[in-house]
Amino acid sequence: MEDKPAKPGRPTKYKAAYVEQARKLCEAGAIDVEIARHFQVSVATLSTWKLKYPEFLAAIRVSKEVANTNVEDSLYRMAMGYTRTEIEHKVVGGKLVAIEVERYYPPNPTSQIFFLKNRKSGSWSDKQEVQHTGTVELTDRIHRARANAAPKTD
Repeated sequence: MEDKPAKPGRPTKYKAAYVEQARKLCEAGAIDVEIARHFQVSVATLSTWKLKYPEFLAAIRVSKEVANTNVEDSLYRMAMGYTRTEIEHKVVGGKLVAIEVERYYPPNPTSQIFFLKNRKSGSWSDKQEVQHTGTVELTDRIHRARANAAPKTD
Protein backbone atom coordinates (compact mmCIF):
# COMPACT_ATOMS: atom_id res chain seq x y z
CA MET A 1 0.00 0.00 0.00
CA GLU A 2 1.40 3.37 -1.05
CA ASP A 3 1.14 6.56 0.92
CA LYS A 4 -0.64 9.30 -0.95
CA PRO A 5 1.45 12.41 -1.39
CA ALA A 6 0.32 15.35 0.73
CA LYS A 7 -1.67 18.01 -1.07
CA PRO A 8 0.29 21.21 -1.59
CA GLY A 9 -0.68 24.30 0.36
CA ARG A 10 -2.15 24.91 3.76
CA PRO A 11 -4.90 22.58 4.98
CA THR A 12 -8.40 24.08 4.88
CA LYS A 13 -9.95 25.61 7.96
CA TYR A 14 -13.38 24.52 6.71
CA LYS A 15 -15.47 22.31 9.00
CA ALA A 16 -18.86 20.74 8.36
CA ALA A 17 -20.22 22.64 11.39
CA TYR A 18 -19.73 25.86 9.41
CA VAL A 19 -22.86 25.08 7.37
CA GLU A 20 -25.15 25.66 10.35
CA GLN A 21 -23.15 28.67 11.54
CA ALA A 22 -23.31 30.26 8.08
CA ARG A 23 -27.06 29.61 7.94
CA LYS A 24 -27.63 31.39 11.25
CA LEU A 25 -25.37 34.30 10.29
CA CYS A 26 -27.18 34.81 6.98
CA GLU A 27 -30.63 34.61 8.54
CA ALA A 28 -29.47 37.36 10.91
CA GLY A 29 -28.57 39.50 7.87
CA ALA A 30 -24.82 38.89 7.58
CA ILE A 31 -23.11 39.56 4.26
CA ASP A 32 -20.07 37.71 2.87
CA VAL A 33 -17.52 40.07 4.46
CA GLU A 34 -19.08 39.47 7.88
CA ILE A 35 -19.29 35.72 7.35
CA ALA A 36 -15.62 35.60 6.35
CA ARG A 37 -14.70 37.69 9.40
CA HIS A 38 -16.66 35.28 11.64
CA PHE A 39 -14.69 32.31 10.30
CA GLN A 40 -11.45 34.33 10.33
CA VAL A 41 -10.79 33.83 6.62
CA SER A 42 -10.65 36.08 3.58
CA VAL A 43 -13.63 36.69 1.32
CA ALA A 44 -11.68 34.82 -1.39
CA THR A 45 -11.46 31.77 0.89
CA LEU A 46 -15.18 32.04 1.61
CA SER A 47 -15.82 32.08 -2.15
CA THR A 48 -13.65 28.99 -2.55
CA TRP A 49 -15.63 27.21 0.16
CA LYS A 50 -18.86 28.05 -1.67
CA LEU A 51 -17.49 26.42 -4.81
CA LYS A 52 -15.98 23.42 -3.05
CA TYR A 53 -18.76 22.65 -0.55
CA PRO A 54 -22.25 22.70 -2.14
CA GLU A 55 -24.02 22.29 1.21
CA PHE A 56 -22.23 25.42 2.49
CA LEU A 57 -23.29 27.42 -0.57
CA ALA A 58 -26.89 26.15 -0.32
CA ALA A 59 -27.11 27.16 3.35
CA ILE A 60 -25.89 30.66 2.52
CA ARG A 61 -28.18 31.12 -0.49
CA VAL A 62 -31.33 29.87 1.22
CA SER A 63 -30.66 31.77 4.44
CA LYS A 64 -29.92 35.04 2.64
CA GLU A 65 -33.21 34.66 0.79
CA VAL A 66 -35.03 34.12 4.11
CA ALA A 67 -33.48 37.32 5.48
CA ASN A 68 -34.35 39.24 2.29
CA THR A 69 -37.95 38.05 2.44
CA ASN A 70 -38.23 39.08 6.10
CA VAL A 71 -37.00 42.59 5.28
CA GLU A 72 -39.35 42.84 2.29
CA ASP A 73 -42.28 41.83 4.51
CA SER A 74 -41.28 44.41 7.12
CA LEU A 75 -40.91 47.14 4.50
CA TYR A 76 -44.35 46.31 3.13
CA ARG A 77 -45.92 46.46 6.61
CA MET A 78 -44.17 49.79 7.26
CA ALA A 79 -45.45 51.14 3.94
CA MET A 80 -49.03 50.01 4.56
CA GLY A 81 -49.29 50.54 8.32
CA TYR A 82 -49.88 47.76 10.80
CA THR A 83 -51.11 46.84 14.26
CA ARG A 84 -49.15 44.77 16.71
CA THR A 85 -49.58 43.54 20.25
CA GLU A 86 -46.87 44.64 22.66
CA ILE A 87 -46.19 44.09 26.35
CA GLU A 88 -46.12 47.24 28.44
CA HIS A 89 -45.02 47.27 32.07
CA LYS A 90 -46.94 49.48 34.50
CA VAL A 91 -47.14 49.85 38.24
CA VAL A 92 -50.68 49.05 39.39
CA GLY A 93 -51.51 49.05 43.11
CA GLY A 94 -47.81 49.15 43.97
CA LYS A 95 -47.01 46.08 41.85
CA LEU A 96 -45.30 45.82 38.47
CA VAL A 97 -47.76 44.37 35.98
CA ALA A 98 -47.26 43.32 32.37
CA ILE A 99 -50.18 44.46 30.21
CA GLU A 100 -50.81 43.56 26.58
CA VAL A 101 -51.38 46.69 24.50
CA GLU A 102 -52.42 46.78 20.86
CA ARG A 103 -50.47 49.51 19.03
CA TYR A 104 -51.18 50.93 15.60
CA TYR A 105 -48.27 52.08 13.46
CA PRO A 106 -49.45 54.32 10.60
CA PRO A 107 -48.15 54.01 7.04
CA ASN A 108 -44.66 55.42 6.59
CA PRO A 109 -44.32 57.66 3.50
CA THR A 110 -40.58 57.01 3.16
CA SER A 111 -41.21 53.27 3.07
CA GLN A 112 -43.96 53.80 0.51
CA ILE A 113 -41.68 55.83 -1.75
CA PHE A 114 -38.83 53.32 -1.43
CA PHE A 115 -41.19 50.44 -2.18
CA LEU A 116 -42.67 52.15 -5.24
CA LYS A 117 -39.30 53.30 -6.62
CA ASN A 118 -38.13 49.71 -6.55
CA ARG A 119 -41.32 47.93 -7.58
CA LYS A 120 -42.66 50.46 -10.09
CA SER A 121 -39.50 52.25 -11.15
CA GLY A 122 -40.99 53.22 -14.52
CA SER A 123 -43.58 55.41 -12.79
CA TRP A 124 -41.68 56.38 -9.65
CA SER A 125 -38.09 56.98 -10.73
CA ASP A 126 -36.36 60.26 -9.86
CA LYS A 127 -34.53 60.03 -13.17
CA GLN A 128 -36.46 61.53 -16.05
CA GLU A 129 -35.83 60.16 -19.52
CA VAL A 130 -36.31 62.85 -22.14
CA GLN A 131 -36.22 61.98 -25.81
CA HIS A 132 -35.73 64.85 -28.19
CA THR A 133 -37.17 64.48 -31.64
CA GLY A 134 -36.73 67.07 -34.31
CA THR A 135 -33.94 69.51 -35.06
CA VAL A 136 -32.50 72.50 -33.33
CA GLU A 137 -32.12 75.48 -35.64
CA LEU A 138 -29.66 77.57 -33.67
CA THR A 139 -26.59 77.12 -35.82
CA ASP A 140 -27.19 80.19 -38.02
CA ARG A 141 -27.83 82.40 -35.00
CA ILE A 142 -24.71 81.12 -33.25
CA HIS A 143 -22.56 81.82 -36.33
CA ARG A 144 -23.97 85.35 -36.65
CA ALA A 145 -23.47 86.04 -32.94
CA ARG A 146 -19.88 84.85 -33.10
CA ALA A 147 -19.21 86.89 -36.22
CA ASN A 148 -20.58 90.03 -34.56
CA ALA A 149 -18.65 89.39 -31.37
CA ALA A 150 -15.30 88.80 -33.09
CA PRO A 151 -12.83 91.67 -32.85
CA LYS A 152 -12.51 93.61 -36.11
CA THR A 153 -9.09 93.65 -37.67
CA ASP A 154 -8.32 96.56 -39.95
